[in-house]
Amino acid sequence: LQRVGCGRPNVWLKTVASLDGGIALRDGQKRWLTGVPMRHFVHELRSRCNALLTGIGTVLADDPELTCRAPAAESDSPSVFILDSQLRTPPDARLFCKGQRTVTLLCTHLAPKRRFITLQKTGARVTRLPANPQGQLDLNAVFNHLGTLGINTILVEAGTGVTTAMLGAGLVDKIYWTQSHHILGADSTPVVGP
Repeated sequence: LQRVGCGRPNVWLKTVASLDGGIALRDGQKRWLTGVPMRHFVHELRSRCNALLTGIGTVLADDPELTCRAPAAESDSPSVFILDSQLRTPPDARLFCKGQRTVTLLCTHLAPKRRFITLQKTGARVTRLPANPQGQLDLNAVFNHLGTLGINTILVEAGTGVTTAMLGAGLVDKIYWTQSHHILGADSTPVVGP
């Protein structure tokens, strides 16, 4: 109903935070904040959506697959959209390893044409959309575009930058917030920025 009425998908934001509100150690070291039951829930949550969305920062930092695994089936893995204004996604990213779903890179008109061609050769779709005054993708244009594709529900799994921008723009309809018992410290990367 939201897509038909407003022209954009229903947006679910999933995040996991430490007890003190961090998502990652400042030095980039990996630390699991959740246990197996929550990871299973996330895979099931992914399987309920038409698409997943993340930012280039998450792709470069974590090299995620963004697939559905146990208890959901890999065949349930939805399409993936990457906010990548300048097409910095590596052609060998793990996102491209699972051929049964579509991976779309969303970039601005200023993205290098050479990168556009290289990434299309991986099998990815590359779509140019309008930029905001800061040269980043205009999030309203992004979600309106996703609505025209018929996406009803999209799950956002992203870092501080995308999470902060989406909350600031009022584009999040539902938040799945998991709090762990770990403490990452005052210099950790926060869930939400200024």
